[in-house]
Amino acid sequence: MKRLIYTILIITLFVISCKKDDINNNGVVENLDGKAISALIVDNSNTRWVGTDDGLYKSVDGGYKLENSDITGKILSIGYDAASNTLWIGTSTDLLKATIAAGDITVTPVNATQLSSNQVNAACVDSSSNVWFGTNDGITMNKSGVFKKENFLTNELGDELKLEIENAEINNIAFWDGDYYFATNGYSLYRAYGYDEQVDAFTGASALGPPYNGMSITDTMFTVFVDSKGRQWMGGTNGLQCHTGHDTRANNTSYKDELPDSRIRCVAEAPDGKIWIGTENGISIFDGTGWNTSTTDLPDKTVTAIAFDLNNNAWIGTKKGLVRISY
Repeated sequence: MKRLIYTILIITLFVISCKKDDINNNGVVENLDGKAISALIVDNSNTRWVGTDDGLYKSVDGGYKLENSDITGKILSIGYDAASNTLWIGTSTDLLKATIAAGDITVTPVNATQLSSNQVNAACVDSSSNVWFGTNDGITMNKSGVFKKENFLTNELGDELKLEIENAEINNIAFWDGDYYFATNGYSLYRAYGYDEQVDAFTGASALGPPYNGMSITDTMFTVFVDSKGRQWMGGTNGLQCHTGHDTRANNTSYKDELPDSRIRCVAEAPDGKIWIGTENGISIFDGTGWNTSTTDLPDKTVTAIAFDLNNNAWIGTKKGLVRISY
């Protein structure tokens, strides 16, 4: 297997050791070495927002600053609505809406009664600015400030019904061309289609059990991502699958031996169209025909988040810090 040759502009996290002057007089953390990264977003102004095991950090001159004392605990997900410049921050205990203005955020907590569960694993903003949340106990959706957490399916008679995954643990969410994809614990990848804005429900949904995507390679999917070509990438405990189009019985490809590890944690697309895969043993990059892989030059081999900024840098979040790589 080929080794990916990285051109690394900055592989340090602004200082070599976090033991010396880790926090300056302005409260700026010079690096994030040792912190478990769980989510990573680059906003309209090219600011990086980093979810960690002990709060939300934003990039500033000289490093990173812990943002807002109202955001505490382990962050599990960050969703970004570019149209309104808003972050949706999911933690192990709650959900917060953070409006960005002049580089600062105003945080509003969401009442726990509006959520399927107060553990929010995923946040996805669709093309209509509806926000979909994956929780430890099903789906929650926010449409123009109104939350919905049950009966996401409707039939031809207009009856409101439960989706089969309404009480499943949802790890990640993506959408494409009228299809919505839910990566779950125990139910593989679930597709719902025909979302009706008037009733806030789907007119169709995939049946549980194999196959959603050919023969599903795992019943637990950690991540799902749709690239600029409409390809649906999904990864979990036993490799990576790629599906093209709406017909779930066709155009399916799976990858396992090509990757450094079969446990897939994240998928992202670089501006040049290459697909970056974060595994529990490094990164693989798909150029459309083949794979290049690297397990070196990372603070930890478990890659949990990948994002790209406006300066041709890839930011890689791991279980023990953050690294910048040019591409």
